[in-house]
Amino acid sequence: MATTRRMVLLGGASAAGALIVGYALWPSGHVAKADKMMAGPNQKFVTNWIRIAKDDTVTVIVPHGDMGQGIFTALPQMAAEELDADWSKVGSEIAAPDLVFANGALAEGFIAHDYKFPGILQGTIDNSFRKIAQYMDLQITGGSSAVRFTGVYGIRVAAAAAREMLVKAAAARWNVAAADCTTRNNRVLHTASGKSLGYGELAAEAANYSPSATPKLKPASEYKIVGQSLPRADIPPKTNGTLTYSIDVKPNGLVYAAVKASPVFGGALVSVDEAPLRGKRGIIKTVRLDDAVIVVADRYWRAKDAVESLEPKFDDKGNGNVTSASIWAVFNKALDGDVDSDVDMGKGAAGLTAQGAHIIEANYRVPFLAHASMEPVNATALFKDGKLEVWAGTQDGLGSRAHCARISGVAMGDVTFHQMPMGGSFGRKGQWGPNFLDYAVKTAMAVPGRPVKLIFTREEDVQQDYYRPAVISRFKAALDGNGLPTTWSNAYTTNKKANDEAHIIYGVPNQAIGYKKIVSHVPLGQWRSVEASWHGFFVESFVDELAHAAGKDPLAYRQALLKDKP
Repeated sequence: MATTRRMVLLGGASAAGALIVGYALWPSGHVAKADKMMAGPNQKFVTNWIRIAKDDTVTVIVPHGDMGQGIFTALPQMAAEELDADWSKVGSEIAAPDLVFANGALAEGFIAHDYKFPGILQGTIDNSFRKIAQYMDLQITGGSSAVRFTGVYGIRVAAAAAREMLVKAAAARWNVAAADCTTRNNRVLHTASGKSLGYGELAAEAANYSPSATPKLKPASEYKIVGQSLPRADIPPKTNGTLTYSIDVKPNGLVYAAVKASPVFGGALVSVDEAPLRGKRGIIKTVRLDDAVIVVADRYWRAKDAVESLEPKFDDKGNGNVTSASIWAVFNKALDGDVDSDVDMGKGAAGLTAQGAHIIEANYRVPFLAHASMEPVNATALFKDGKLEVWAGTQDGLGSRAHCARISGVAMGDVTFHQMPMGGSFGRKGQWGPNFLDYAVKTAMAVPGRPVKLIFTREEDVQQDYYRPAVISRFKAALDGNGLPTTWSNAYTTNKKANDEAHIIYGVPNQAIGYKKIVSHVPLGQWRSVEASWHGFFVESFVDELAHAAGKDPLAYRQALLKDKP
């Protein structure tokens, strides 16, 4: 097998951590830290992500944020299945944004994905990815990763390992073979003697065993909980209004902040006349940042009204005359020149010149798009006695905590981050889009001792987002006598390298797909389904154009193009 970046990364992590082959899911000391951080007096962590109370209650610790995807039901289902748990006694909590709960399973999923490591190495692999996750402050929510990565590589394995540890603890207490014990509904059973013990009675003893990195997992044929349509745990509080989002947080002494940032991306604040604020009630402070002016007041409406009355002057850094039209002109000019090749199949673009070919052309474009989540973008921060406390809904609790530490200059150990549910995000509140955290933290540091809730207006949110990219895509196709394409040519703009989503699944013998990377001053971020959200539109729209030109039904046309891939 050729050496890959993936393997080099794994090897480097293993060497740096001086890891032992076959070592378990969590190193010694992590369980004690987890107990101190997220366990009560009658609760005990047995493995990472699994906590058991003396009353047999099982709590699954979920290292992801909630933005409506149902993972606080799905991941507990996976754990309960492997634990042979009583579903009525299974609950969940969001993981603390701490290195103890860095999501190594997520790193394993994104980096290794379906690669099967030898069983004897799995413990080393687990610890390698844990080290990577800690180095990266990794608790990301995104990429449809919670079930397929955290669930498969983390929660499911941890629960199966916990079950084995509980069985070992019961077998030791009864002085019987572990193989003679079974589990059901939060109890370990010894059928021959009729004895049974609840998981809560065994948790403390079970935690003394090292969890296996390769526990026996259930086959799908034995599933009783996974695959069932169970009521989602998050629906009642979301529908009766009891769920607390970050905008609902109200620490004692709370004040509010509204922001007016540079209307041109990358612009800098030059000056602001505060005269319009004289005589306005409730104004506490005006905060000047590099690219924004912020007003703090005793009520949000007063802060908003005050900041909107200001007319700050910004240096546009040379981008003040950039418009959508000028951006499209740059994109089109770039595509008029040579593009970088990604796919060159058969005769490539030369197939367009075949004698008698019927050439069809179409150009598409999509604009920059703002996320516009339902919950207004906001964060609450308190800087007091050299310590920082932040309440916000983000897609990476641990990464956000580390980010707040960096921008404030406060040591990570002195930063407390409360990961709140998100009223929508779709990429806006990820590690790559933290401007609202920046403003909230810097404002709190300007009014020490008072918690500050900074809220973007909808207008400010749309104007200061991290956008889905604007993209232009040009197509040409040559159709044969039956109206089917013999050549497919496509060139598109991108802010990255080649996009795999531009590749087509259809049977076209000659293909030429290329791209032109263009970087603008507009800040870009992640968007649900990422590149597929525009290439899917481009490609399938063009196939519709071809079907129309051929005078054929679009579905039948696609079936003909997929005859070799039914």
